[in-house]
Amino acid sequence: MADVASYFVPFDLDSGGGTEHVIGMSPRGSSSGGSVPIYSDPVALAEDTANPTVGGVAVFGMVFDGSTWDRMPGTSADGVLVDTELPAAAAMSDTLANPTTPAIASHLVAFDRVNTDWTRIDGLVDGQVVNAATSGFLQFGSDGSNYQAILTDATGALQVVSDTELPAAATLSDTLANPSAPAVGSHLMGYDRVNDEWTRVAGIVDGEVVGALNAGLLQIGTDGTNYQAVLTDATGALQVDVLSGGGSPPAPTNPVNDSVTSVAVAVATPTDIDGADDDSRKLAWIDIWSSVAWKGEVFTVDNAVESSRKGMTGGPAHTAVQYIPVHEDFIQVGATAGVDSFRLKVTNLDDNLAADFHVVFHYND
Repeated sequence: MADVASYFVPFDLDSGGGTEHVIGMSPRGSSSGGSVPIYSDPVALAEDTANPTVGGVAVFGMVFDGSTWDRMPGTSADGVLVDTELPAAAAMSDTLANPTTPAIASHLVAFDRVNTDWTRIDGLVDGQVVNAATSGFLQFGSDGSNYQAILTDATGALQVVSDTELPAAATLSDTLANPSAPAVGSHLMGYDRVNDEWTRVAGIVDGEVVGALNAGLLQIGTDGTNYQAVLTDATGALQVDVLSGGGSPPAPTNPVNDSVTSVAVAVATPTDIDGADDDSRKLAWIDIWSSVAWKGEVFTVDNAVESSRKGMTGGPAHTAVQYIPVHEDFIQVGATAGVDSFRLKVTNLDDNLAADFHVVFHYND
């Protein structure tokens, strides 16, 4: 093994007397064995320094341009300069021509998938699209696999193809069989609430319902709370109840038939024909017969005082007439200490003859 001392070579590096040792270096010395200047004193940093000829405290940057090394450019005001290789950007304004240099704004272009090229995107002037022949936003729809341009007509109106996934509709005509495909018309089905099922709505020929065994429109009426089927008889005639609830009227309570006869009633002279004095009664009707044409007015007498007129009647000679109030509650008498009765005031309308009147008052509690 070589002597380790052979790796240490004495050199006078700083001319300050004595010698220093350098390991693993190949300093270039003079043939006379003089001193070797490896580093000089470093240069202090300062602005606008000239190209260095000796080592400095800072690193002087060099960049490689592909074949040679160049000094990295810069200025004291801007620092390191970066060349974007683009010209200066143009200022923004309206009505610009097609740009040949970058602008502060972005000039938009979009890819036209139909013509497979890039095209300028339309702008707007007063809300209207400008230069819309081939540019603008190209709208696309998909069939699930591919994209296609959405169709419009020459005015720009959207063209829509509707796929109902149904077969072609059958043409309408009379005497059609049960449909197996959609028709232009609607084949009506109605819900049968009695049998809880849907059934074909019956048709009509010459005003008669056809095939109406269980079909047809079911008419429903309400009692204010529930709905019921409207009743008919076996022929289809509608069954109707009167508003009172139907059936016979209730039997009267304590009915009275009070017959009164008045003879030789003078011409054009109103004459009172009164029923019996009977308290707390309601007038049901009055039967009147006269030997001449006549006029009649209906009153009540309460405590011997005649009321205002309650009704009017009249008739020809020798004809029975029946006066019936709208309701028995309209004409009734009370119970007082005086006379309480019903009154018919008759007038003989004949020009010469006196009249005979036969009157029956019918009343009850």
